[in-house]
Amino acid sequence: MEQSKLRKAFLSPWFLLAAQVVSLGAVVAAAAFYTYANVIVYRLWKIVLIDLTFVLCSGGMLALTYLQKEPEAEALHLLFPFALGAGLVAALFFGTQAILNLYVNRTISCLIGISLPLAFIVACVVAQDVFSVKRNGRVFLSVGAAVALAVYVGALFLSLLPLPHGWAFKSFSKGTHEFDVASAEEYRITATDRNAGRRWLTESLVGDAPAFDFRLGGERFGEHLSDWSAATVLNETTEGGDVMLTRTYTHSSGVEARVEGRYYDETATVEWTVYVTNHGAARSEILSDLYALDGVIPVADPTVYFSGGSADANDDYALYSRDLGSHDFTFDTVKGRTSMLYLPFFNLMGENGGATVGIGWS
Repeated sequence: MEQSKLRKAFLSPWFLLAAQVVSLGAVVAAAAFYTYANVIVYRLWKIVLIDLTFVLCSGGMLALTYLQKEPEAEALHLLFPFALGAGLVAALFFGTQAILNLYVNRTISCLIGISLPLAFIVACVVAQDVFSVKRNGRVFLSVGAAVALAVYVGALFLSLLPLPHGWAFKSFSKGTHEFDVASAEEYRITATDRNAGRRWLTESLVGDAPAFDFRLGGERFGEHLSDWSAATVLNETTEGGDVMLTRTYTHSSGVEARVEGRYYDETATVEWTVYVTNHGAARSEILSDLYALDGVIPVADPTVYFSGGSADANDDYALYSRDLGSHDFTFDTVKGRTSMLYLPFFNLMGENGGATVGIGWS
């Protein structure tokens, strides 16, 4: 049967090479930015676009592999390998990450997840080259397999670069800073600072919308305050102006949430700890997503200053900053280690004030 010009073009080694370059380039670019889009600055539309790139390229590459093996295959027959490749990679990619997210942090989950479509694409390139060389005898095509393997390793390496100590991370963050020297008068704690600290303790921390949250049986504490009875156990002011406050929230099931806070007048600082205890006779529902701080700090034109963690590098704990604007940034941990990716201390500054925040310990 004589092949059409279009089929001959699809079966030509040059088309195959071009298709491999485009697919590998798209998948590598997606893999390189996936960790950044998922961990550093969460953007759903970017993640969806990257996911589609993985799935569609995988389906296309498997269909192209089938065409190289069966050059006389009908066009409609290519839909099956396309759907098979797209579905298989989607199932492995999303399923693996869903399982890994239960046991490891998102960074590791992302790195393992992107290795799956990359490995699938590499396997398709190798198979395509084998079938094409057998049919055309074009030995140069076998170089594509080696290039694909190198691309696989390179893409995994690139995906690490958006993390602290990588050039992509540093390109999105300011690493050089100049600060004016503050006088003792400028540095002193003002009445405005003290009033803000007291308000945070007595209003933001335990007010109508407490600045901490968790889920009990899947329901958010902050969205179901009416299900909890609140009581102030302690509210004392010392001679030095410090304020100590303890407030409890009791659920009908016997679960108690207690926040113990203290305001230090000398430094206008507030610290608090949240405890959740089951005083009921039966096992409580599942407690999850506990956030000791889940609140809003109103700052105009905000900039956040933070330090990278330790990777045994010469830039450990280097100071970075980012202009927030309307952007969201996620600071993640590795295996629960609070200082591996970032130090858990942040300085939020803006035109009308700011706050220095320390989470847990380091």
